[in-house]
Amino acid sequence: NGKFLLAAKKVRRPTRAEYIISMDAEDISRNSCSYMGKL
Repeated sequence: NGKFLLAAKKVRRPTRAEYIISMDAEDISRNSCSYMGKL
């Protein structure tokens, strides 16, 4: 179908790794209005 669901990006921290989840594949950042959360 070609429908976009979500995008995720791995962010490394000194003690752990996080994944930022966004609804926009072009703008994956915490300051974006499409930011959903982190894992």
